[in-house]
Amino acid sequence: MIAMGGRSRHGVSQAVGGVKSTNDFSWDHIQNLVQVAYAYATPEEQACYNTTEPGDYYDQLPFYRAAIGTAHNVNFRDGIRHGDTSADQIPLQFVYEPADCQILYTPE
Repeated sequence: MIAMGGRSRHGVSQAVGGVKSTNDFSWDHIQNLVQVAYAYATPEEQACYNTTEPGDYYDQLPFYRAAIGTAHNVNFRDGIRHGDTSADQIPLQFVYEPADCQILYTPE
């Protein structure tokens, strides 16, 4: 990993912005899947969906509240290191990982 820019100081640095998740899906994609499930469901199944999480994802409210041009993504799967036997099993996207190299834009 390479960290570019930042303050001109020596030492360990970490990349900034975003996370290293293994899968993320856009809110549009998740909502589309839920809408397809509703479209093919019987009225009884739809009533059941309304009492579970899919009922929450069927709502248009997140789109109404969103700023124009924004994207909504959901971390869909955590990356747990293979063979991790620790009790915490912290997903890799939340583990501090120092950069291997730092490139500064300043002359010094």
